[in-house]
Amino acid sequence: MIALMAITLAGCSSAPPPPTPTPTPTAADGSSTHVIQAADGYAFSARVWRVDPKRVAIYLHEYRDDQTGWWPIATTVRRLPVSSITFDFRGHGTDEDNPDDVPGMVEDARAAVAFARAQGFDQIMLIGAGMGAAIAVQVAAEQDDLRVIGLSTPSAFDLLDTLAAMPRVAGRIALVATEDDLSAAHSLGALQAAGEVPEAYVRLYPGRAHGVDMLRPTGDEPGVALAFVNELMEEFSGQTTGVIR
Repeated sequence: MIALMAITLAGCSSAPPPPTPTPTPTAADGSSTHVIQAADGYAFSARVWRVDPKRVAIYLHEYRDDQTGWWPIATTVRRLPVSSITFDFRGHGTDEDNPDDVPGMVEDARAAVAFARAQGFDQIMLIGAGMGAAIAVQVAAEQDDLRVIGLSTPSAFDLLDTLAAMPRVAGRIALVATEDDLSAAHSLGALQAAGEVPEAYVRLYPGRAHGVDMLRPTGDEPGVALAFVNELMEEFSGQTTGVIR
């Protein structure tokens, strides 16, 4: 009897194993990781969300930022038939080297475009913020089949003369800034004139949000430029018609 009680008590005291926790979704879910090598041998990390085999948006981050800032935006594009690529410029993200090697970062962007082409993408949109927008304009000026959305695009950044490059991206660029981001607002007017950008592809919003922050929600309100960028992406995806295609 005592032995039977002991067995019974032992059975009652053993708790069921705890449930396996469900992994918390991250903004990078659904992406594949790649390493891209620039022409000078520098290798950098990239993520790819493959949705469409032909169309892709490549996101170029701001100075002192990294690709993770784009992930929530890049993943929302999956609702459209457009693939997404994000990457870290040299000196950014996990790379602790020189964050001011702007010519090297232009090489990184060129390599990202070459990588996209090698993956089979032949319709490519560059979406850049701040420094990333200046680099996007530079690379698009060299390759006349690239489109650009520039958020808070500076008229110049380090050695990059964005203003001088604008005539070479005419008809392939949209520009976005906010009124109280004074430098970006001033640059927007100059860049629009230099590239003869149609009014339909230029937006100057209230507020002081800069770069990717124009796409991020504030409280219950969506980012000020989110709807416009979504419209541009719908156009790029072929769902609507317009100039940037």
